Amino acid sequence: MDKYFWKDKIVAVTGGSGFIGSHFVEELANAGSKVKCLYSNNNSNLKYLKNIRKKIEFIEIDLLNQKELLNVCKNVNTLINCAAKDGNSEYKIKNAATILDTNIRIVSNILNTSLKNNIINTVLVSSAEIYPLTSVSPIKESDDYTTKFDNLENGYVLSKRYSEIMGKMYSKQYKINIFFPRPTNTYGERDKFDNNNRVIPMLIKKIINKEEIEIWGDGKQERSFIYVKDLVWGVLNMIEKNKYKFLNISTNQSITINKLALLISEIVGNKAKVHYKLNKTAGLKKDH
Repeated sequence: MDKYFWKDKIVAVTGGSGFIGSHFVEELANAGSKVKCLYSNNNSNLKYLKNIRKKIEFIEIDLLNQKELLNVCKNVNTLINCAAKDGNSEYKIKNAATILDTNIRIVSNILNTSLKNNIINTVLVSSAEIYPLTSVSPIKESDDYTTKFDNLENGYVLSKRYSEIMGKMYSKQYKINIFFPRPTNTYGERDKFDNNNRVIPMLIKKIINKEEIEIWGDGKQERSFIYVKDLVWGVLNMIEKNKYKFLNISTNQSITINKLALLISEIVGNKAKVHYKLNKTAGLKKDH
């Protein structure tokens, strides 16, 4: 990360109080950027930014309101979208329409704001989940949904795919500079333990509380993980170098869900109680 590049830049981060967004806000503020932290009703992580509050402008906003977003993003150099409606695998399927509708409308407003306000750089944080379930490791950026459009019941996956499609069209027609980082599973400080949408905090919470762990499939699916600050630095480097518009951001190591549960149980000191849901879709066999 080049701090000279970011010094005095005006950067807006949507989802700025969230798990990943708050780390973007923190890193950019410490690099000397003038940061606008855009958040909705979720402000649980703002307390972690209290030591650098003077460097940040906190703005509560409804991202579905185009006029609000246009107004607060005047004179912004870079707009980073970390906002998205999300949940665990079951939630993404049961609430597919709500997730798809909300996330697509947010991205549409982001893109139109970038267009109308002449924002230099726009980042749509995507996901490694956009790849087809049949993808074979190592997964290349070109192995995306354009090769096979499956996993159609998952509203989150579809929203990320359509967001990329929309972003590519805006970039081509309007010459907007857009970046699409595709991170694998992210972990680190400020993640939430009050829901089940991320595997590491879910496993930690349930093993500590000696609760049964529900694993979709046989647990042999391999997952790679990226530390949240490494993800932030990777995305900021994408912008600085301006070379890759689509980029997988991950490590070159992976672990099965079974081994991950065992590892956490050894650290915690409690034995993991596992219940396998063999009739549920386990996702990619290997995600990187």
